[in-house]
Amino acid sequence: MTAMKLQKVVYYCQAWHLAWEGRASFPEAIRAWASGPVCPALYELHRGHFEIEGGFFAKRLCVRSDLATA
Repeated sequence: MTAMKLQKVVYYCQAWHLAWEGRASFPEAIRAWASGPVCPALYELHRGHFEIEGGFFAKRLCVRSDLATA
């Protein structure tokens, strides 16, 4: 998946969650950039990468194993 597609998926997920649940699914802001919607916090994690492959974020984030299996 391209980084731009990832940003758009995150944007649509947030929009649908706001529409259906009446609240945000995550607290980070989404900004309107020239290339489309961008979550700056997410952008910082994949900056410089065009393609995002499976396991990309697992290598960059500390995920507690007890939360991952819950």
